[in-house]
Amino acid sequence: LMYAYTEDTSMRDQIKQEVVTMLGYGMVRVELTDDALELAVNLAIDKFRQKASNAYEEAWLRLDLQMNQSVYTLPNEVEHVRKIFRRGNGVVAGTQGTMDPFALAYANSYLLSAVRGGSGGLLTYELQHSFDKTAGRMFGREIIFQWNPVSKQLTLNRDIRGGEEVMLWSYILKPEEMIFKDHLIRPWLRDWTLAECKIILGRVRGKISAIPGPNGAINLNGDALVKEGMAEKEYLLDQLKRYGTGAMPLSFIFG
Repeated sequence: LMYAYTEDTSMRDQIKQEVVTMLGYGMVRVELTDDALELAVNLAIDKFRQKASNAYEEAWLRLDLQMNQSVYTLPNEVEHVRKIFRRGNGVVAGTQGTMDPFALAYANSYLLSAVRGGSGGLLTYELQHSFDKTAGRMFGREIIFQWNPVSKQLTLNRDIRGGEEVMLWSYILKPEEMIFKDHLIRPWLRDWTLAECKIILGRVRGKISAIPGPNGAINLNGDALVKEGMAEKEYLLDQLKRYGTGAMPLSFIFG
């Protein structure tokens, strides 16, 4: 358990050094292995990702659709796909032989009959934009899909007739190093790691309530450590509910 800050010291090692120091390492013996400390840090990160909204970040991913392929496996960092955006208004780039039926219907009903020339004011632009969105929903600009967060598979409910580049509006896991560097999140992770270490130590010391010594039996504080760890975890969970780590609270929903 000998840790020392250097330029190459990882954020994980810094957290572990701070935790063992807070437990009294150097003044008393701390019966924690490096595996136990790694487990405590992992539990802290897992709990934060499970409970905190700012463990994720919004991202745009580019996906190249392939002909006759409807199932795609995305990276493990992707947690949720919210929407798929296509270029243009549902018309797949290429010749008519590569356009799907939805794109052809859109081209026949809108593009070929569009009014060319002339100009209008803001009202004309707003009405045209509303028509554009409605036509896009009707003629295939929006792709219906299913997202499996476990297998990371994106299934498109469409027979892809040609290559096309789309954008995925998604949410991905924040990198671990970014979480450790956040000045609001890092103290929470350190305190949760400390609470987990107290529980681990308490359970180990609780197996032997006292050990013999030259001046009589020495009582161990196993039960006290477990109680302290559990109480600290309840407090830290309450801090998440109060957005103490910088997460954004829920906003008003209209509609």
